[in-house]
Amino acid sequence: MLAPKNKSLIVANWKMALPYAKTIELCTKHRNDFVALTDHATIICCPSTTAVAPVAQIFKGTPVAVGAQNCSAHTAGPYTGEESAQSLAQAGATHCLIGHSERRLQHGETSELVATKMIRALEQGIIPIICIGETYEEYSRNATLATLTAQLEPIFAALVTAKLDTTPLIIAYEPVWAIGTGKIPTHQELTHLFDWLVTTTKRPHTFLYGGSVTSSSITMLKTISTIDGFLVGTSSLDFQNFKNIVSLV
Repeated sequence: MLAPKNKSLIVANWKMALPYAKTIELCTKHRNDFVALTDHATIICCPSTTAVAPVAQIFKGTPVAVGAQNCSAHTAGPYTGEESAQSLAQAGATHCLIGHSERRLQHGETSELVATKMIRALEQGIIPIICIGETYEEYSRNATLATLTAQLEPIFAALVTAKLDTTPLIIAYEPVWAIGTGKIPTHQELTHLFDWLVTTTKRPHTFLYGGSVTSSSITMLKTISTIDGFLVGTSSLDFQNFKNIVSLV
């Protein structure tokens, strides 16, 4: 599911902030409320892996999509603790976050590994949400575009090798220094960056912004025409906060 051009795409990334029971409670209590939000935007909820299947069942038959937060680079085999794209698809995931900065920084995921995971997801009909972004150190020395180029090149090379180079992707730009800090790039910086993304990728991909997306920051962010939607972390954990953001896009 890519967002229709007349609707923003809003992805709720719950990370490991909500335990299983709280996740099920949130989705059950607000099932109809989440569905109502799809009148305003395309909604994808990304719970922790153990909750993917039950959340998919809760939203079955509705426009609310369910995404995983990660998948294995392996198809199958002796990989303890890994979760295959095939299993995630069978559990009901239609999307998957790939290459989130927390995976890159905390688990040493390289851009080449991210590209392999993307292919595994596509093989199972899962739409990958490719996350890219620079650290504050890279931002400070004006290396943002160089960093993003290095992260994107293996992605598009892998698509060409797999003969999937015409596949539209969801690409989420999340500056690492903006995640959970309340800081975001300026309007000018984001306009320049997303214009660059559109030109560089040369395909009609869907582009998201993530990093301290709140009901306050969304007022500025939504004015940037090349941003097709948002990847929301902390502000998606409380339904009312999330609703406020969606209502403003």
